[in-house]
Amino acid sequence: MSKKEQLFDTVLRLTATQGLWDTPMSQIAKFANMAVGTIYNHFATKEQLLSELYIHTQVQIAHALTPLNEAASYQAQFEQLFDNGYSFLVSNPFIYKYSMQVGHAPLLTKPDKQKAKSFFKPFELFFENGINQGAIQPGNAALLAQFSYTQILALAQTQIEGTLYVTDIMKKQIVDRSWNAIKATS
Repeated sequence: MSKKEQLFDTVLRLTATQGLWDTPMSQIAKFANMAVGTIYNHFATKEQLLSELYIHTQVQIAHALTPLNEAASYQAQFEQLFDNGYSFLVSNPFIYKYSMQVGHAPLLTKPDKQKAKSFFKPFELFFENGINQGAIQPGNAALLAQFSYTQILALAQTQIEGTLYVTDIMKKQIVDRSWNAIKATS
């Protein structure tokens, strides 16, 4: 594991348990087994470290949302996207928690937000292509993608925070309801 990966892993773990702003650089250095100066050799500021880690997490999440079996029906592809996104987030709760904290913090610059959003373009294109092929209701593809992603996040949050143990049957119900909300009607 590189020093940068080690730092990212440490920040994910610490911020998930303590919160973003209650995790000082000295503690990050201690838990990463490196000197504070070493961190500053990689990142000029704590904000730069947090921003770059956010971009890194968004790449990982977006990657989980992109593998599709294009030969399958749009509904089957949607179910696969939903399941891939949900499974990734539940399997990586520190990434989920970090993304939620940083994504809603005033830390990110507009270029950082745009860069992070760009990684989700294939996810948005799935909806745009579905609209064009008549499988998904006409509408704004970006909004439909955001709606669907929000459903994935909400279900993952329920499982990660232990609000409710999400069974496969419950997940299928949410996937079906989400699909029914966006599918084209005959």
